[in-house]
Amino acid sequence: MAKKDIREVLKQETVTVKDKYLQVKTFRDGYTRTHEGQYAYKVVEQGTDLFLFPVQTDGKGVLKVMKNSPIAYTDGDNIHFVVNTLTDPYTQAFIRTEDIKGLDKGKQLIQAFLAFVEDRFRFGIYNVFVAETEEDVMSLIDPEATDADEVKEVNETAHEDLVAQFPTGNAREDVKGVDSGEGQGDTSEPAEPVNVEVTPGEEDAEISAE
Repeated sequence: MAKKDIREVLKQETVTVKDKYLQVKTFRDGYTRTHEGQYAYKVVEQGTDLFLFPVQTDGKGVLKVMKNSPIAYTDGDNIHFVVNTLTDPYTQAFIRTEDIKGLDKGKQLIQAFLAFVEDRFRFGIYNVFVAETEEDVMSLIDPEATDADEVKEVNETAHEDLVAQFPTGNAREDVKGVDSGEGQGDTSEPAEPVNVEVTPGEEDAEISAE
């Protein structure tokens, strides 16, 4: 598999990225559900525009291109890309748009990928999950026949979307939310008393209720 360092690729005047993969090496972080290894995204050309989709394996030799979860795409003279996925836990991820008229779309898609990675694999200021090795940290990779038994584009949502919504929500309906009341006994509000009777005495009163 031909692999090029993104820093070297960006020195070129033009870059061909169609059908290639952009990859970033990461460390493990359980809190943000970031795994140790590589995250890969495939560039797909549609008409005159470029789209960048996450790729996932089904564990059975099929590599899926998750078309319901683009992280960046060009739209004529504009490019749109996801930022603020994790770095600021108090603000939702959002789409940023830049004017790229007259610029090379391939290079701009790579720049958008770098902006996405900056926020996707960082939590706060100091917690950075991008690997610190000298080489192969962020790469542009040519596809090969041995990548998978089958590579197919699917209209499915990537696991990336779950992380993009972290920590304010979880898109998966099969994941049970944490109940902070579990293990604390009955924390429900008491019912309103009924049939209240007050019997006055000389110094106090007797109160009964159901």
